[in-house]
Amino acid sequence: MAKKELLALLQYATVKDLKELLALKKELVALEKKQQELLEQFTSVSKDLGSLQTSLGKHGRTKAGTRVKARTRKGRGAQPPLSSLIADILKEKKRPLGVNEICDALLQEKKYKTRAKNFKANVRIVLYKNDKGLFKKAGPGRFRLAPAGKK
Repeated sequence: MAKKELLALLQYATVKDLKELLALKKELVALEKKQQELLEQFTSVSKDLGSLQTSLGKHGRTKAGTRVKARTRKGRGAQPPLSSLIADILKEKKRPLGVNEICDALLQEKKYKTRAKNFKANVRIVLYKNDKGLFKKAGPGRFRLAPAGKK
């Protein structure tokens, strides 16, 4: 704004108007300062994030080659899948079995190792889900092997 225009505006301005303008100017200065602080924080966080991303290589590994989230399945070892062990039990027993009988056979006869809090629920899920079509319901809560070749 030119000096002439400013003087022309000030001729008609009251003291109250000038005080309001001064308060708005102070608020503007404070907001600009806050904006600058936030911009500096954002820049700092962006740098930190960038350095973390570059320290991670492909597939969640660091440059040193160590796994970032290494989860192991201790206790499982080289156990066969639960569904195939259930099928073996049903084949050996040659009769429909309930979930409790299957669980007992898995733990005692097959020496199945588990850390599940509710192992029977896991067995029920395998039996009722029956993704591979290995089992057939033989009555309420009882299962047998499905005929070969049918799902």
